[in-house]
Amino acid sequence: MLVYVLLFFPVALSFGFFQTFFNEAFYKGDFVDVMYEFAVFEIPMHIDEDLRAQYLLEDEDVENILRSVFDKADLALVIDSFITEIKNATVDAEGDLELRFPLKWLTNKNDLVADELADLYISKLDKCSDDIEDFDGEKACLPVGFSKMDVKSKLKSSLDIGLLSNVPDEFGYTVSLPSFFEGNLFLFFRNLMNVFFLFGGLLLAFVLMLIALIVNSPKIRVLKWVSKTVFFAAFIFVLALLTFLFLPKNLVSESAAIYSRFYSFMMSSLLKEVSYYLFPLLFVSFGLWVYGIIADKGKHKYDL
Repeated sequence: MLVYVLLFFPVALSFGFFQTFFNEAFYKGDFVDVMYEFAVFEIPMHIDEDLRAQYLLEDEDVENILRSVFDKADLALVIDSFITEIKNATVDAEGDLELRFPLKWLTNKNDLVADELADLYISKLDKCSDDIEDFDGEKACLPVGFSKMDVKSKLKSSLDIGLLSNVPDEFGYTVSLPSFFEGNLFLFFRNLMNVFFLFGGLLLAFVLMLIALIVNSPKIRVLKWVSKTVFFAAFIFVLALLTFLFLPKNLVSESAAIYSRFYSFMMSSLLKEVSYYLFPLLFVSFGLWVYGIIADKGKHKYDL
């Protein structure tokens, strides 16, 4: 039984991952909502310190700009383009894989980003105490005689030239892989996983056959032990998933709550997907086990 449980766990977990995260439908709906909140929280942490100092940026400022300029529909387009690129990724005869991801969703909103950043920056400026005749975008005060619209125009121009104009319309890179990956990479891994599941299923069936041969007779006792083995394997797997789902909530600090929510969403999605297969397996195997106990009760009253 222990051998079956040890084999069942990786096969069932891999199948759950495949059914959940290799399913295009997963990356729509709730995933977009969760990923949007995660991105809005995470991106401010990676803003260059010099840029923060130059434009007086705090994490909350960057978060507000992101929420104002980019909505969930923008992120949905990004995710969709990413999935399309991955599904069509092809390794050539030399083993090179070229991936290209469009950034027009970002570059098309350069003006909006510049407007928001300029408005935010100007709102933090005080009037300069000394006589400054011009504004070069680096002063931490508003020159006397300058309107906020004047400063905003200069600052927006500086942002366009020095920061936003450097963002390309497309991001691409090339990865070198062994030549046996030649062809569509997504189909390669899909076929590889199918072979793994076939081999894993046959191996699990072989272990059950060994159990049946060891028990041998009567048939009802074979049914009892086989169903008992399947039930415990499925039960332990579900128990492990539930532990992985709820345990991190008690281990992370409040500052890391967004990571916990993202992790919980991924794990609950995995558990939901495998439940379609595991719960019927649990109920059927448990029912057959109980039936085997009752039917075999006359011969071995205390053998469960």
